Amino acid sequence: MSNQVSNGTGGKEISSPRFAAFYNWFMDRPLVRRGFDPLRREIAGQAHGVVLEVGAGGAQNFPFYDPAHVVRVEAVEPDESILVVGAGDSGAHIAAELAHCHPVSLAAAHPLYFVPLTLLGKSLFWYLDRLRLLEVDGATRLGRWLKAQPEPVLGLELKQMLKDRQVQIKPRATSAHDNVVQFADGSQIRVRTVIWASGYRQDFSWIRMPGGVDECGHAIQQQGVSSTPGLFFLGFPWQPSRGSALVGWVGKDARRLAALLQTKEKV
Repeated sequence: MSNQVSNGTGGKEISSPRFAAFYNWFMDRPLVRRGFDPLRREIAGQAHGVVLEVGAGGAQNFPFYDPAHVVRVEAVEPDESILVVGAGDSGAHIAAELAHCHPVSLAAAHPLYFVPLTLLGKSLFWYLDRLRLLEVDGATRLGRWLKAQPEPVLGLELKQMLKDRQVQIKPRATSAHDNVVQFADGSQIRVRTVIWASGYRQDFSWIRMPGGVDECGHAIQQQGVSSTPGLFFLGFPWQPSRGSALVGWVGKDARRLAALLQTKEKV
């Protein structure tokens, strides 16, 4: 673990040699290694290509990367000035956590909408579950209305941080040159670390089966069932409900598909 970090722009240095020395000593204890090494071997052993390891610390993961599959490992430490690109739920929470110890800017392409995680001592999901809102079919009138609503940021921590100016909100990031990032309103900031939390797109280009995907590359399916024998889909948002993409509720769709699989002669 590095015991001294500089932001490279003339800013203050963060030095913690005692903690770094203790951390490296502690992580090298036989009892600790017996607990962590199997996990490191299982996780790092699956890596392929170029690995970006954020927060490499004392490089405890490095011996477990398979040189037959890993081209190289890029190890970076979060620097003093951080930009988080993408203000979905994950990006918002990353920004809020980092803001406790770093200056953070958050690039958002849309206005942020916050909902509390708890209400009257109960989780938001407790209410959604009791009201069965996570089971509403997207094809119904209520389902269509719910689908049209913006995705909220769960929790109010970032909302308070924005109010207190602990996190600076920026519009959509449009370009970058060296360590300068420009935004849709023409403003720009100089940063040392960028964390991309801009989500992902579904890609079914690897499915080369007649009737599996349409000309735009989207899966052809109805509630997870495709017209191609033996091809099923699971875990999509609104397949058919909002809960279809959530770990706590996808089981209902899985049980339905499992029952269908048992009725098929060929899978």
